[in-house]
Amino acid sequence: MEREKPRSLFVPLLLIFLGSALLARQLGLMAWTWIEIVRFWPVLLILAGLDFLFGRSRLVGIALLVVGVAFFFALARFVELSDTAHSESQRDTFTYSSRGVDVATVHLDAGVGRLDVSVSDDADALIVADVVWDARVDRPVFAAETSSGEAIVRLRTQRSSWVTVPGRWDQRWRVSLGQQIPMRLRVNGGVNVVNLDLRELTIDDVDVDLGIGEATVVLAEGDYRVTIDGGIGSLVIEVPDGVQARMGLSGGLGSMNVSSRFQRDGAHYVTESWEPDRPTVEVDVDGGIGTIHVK
Repeated sequence: MEREKPRSLFVPLLLIFLGSALLARQLGLMAWTWIEIVRFWPVLLILAGLDFLFGRSRLVGIALLVVGVAFFFALARFVELSDTAHSESQRDTFTYSSRGVDVATVHLDAGVGRLDVSVSDDADALIVADVVWDARVDRPVFAAETSSGEAIVRLRTQRSSWVTVPGRWDQRWRVSLGQQIPMRLRVNGGVNVVNLDLRELTIDDVDVDLGIGEATVVLAEGDYRVTIDGGIGSLVIEVPDGVQARMGLSGGLGSMNVSSRFQRDGAHYVTESWEPDRPTVEVDVDGGIGTIHVK
């Protein structure tokens, strides 16, 4: 009888390791965001090396799990207490006028950090982006042009290094958009926290590609479509009173919680007193790994 080849323990160890980190965060034992957790990616290499060196028996797997989880939390605590690395924070402000613009497409590639999008107080500005960035990790690149009344605006991250540096990352994008100009918004997430407050904006279309992290999308009243491709983390969709929405939700691998304000309509959820003839926000969510909360 041919002897069965031992199976690698790396994948189950990886899943249990990530699950432990998520559980600790949910229980409040670890208050870090995904941005800070991702600094510990070398732990994956350590797990793979231990698996390769010490065999693949069930007993060894349990021992590796205990050692791996204990090592992670001990290291996390140590870094939290002794995190003295100094960031190389810099700050820039990018602006572009709304003069001569009839419609705009805004591309935001946030990379690593925090992204907040809301309406601008400046009536003459199409976009005002206040960017704090860490030169050790990346730098922002801004470009904008207008042709035949259509503006194309791009704000993206250019990596300074492909190696995750230690220390706390202090990177924030605060992006304010013009209220009167119809917007097509394109957001590509990396490892970050994303807050999109669309209220008071004139929205034509929104496309969000989430990475790893947390995202909150507050809908604006109107007749437009929002497409969200889930990543790893949590997604919150807020539908303010007076906004009519029709949502197709695919939970992916994780949990989904929809407020009782919404009623089931076939494969979709709709707001109370939904009327087909009223302006409707069509929301299409393809969930990833994590949680979806609609409120």
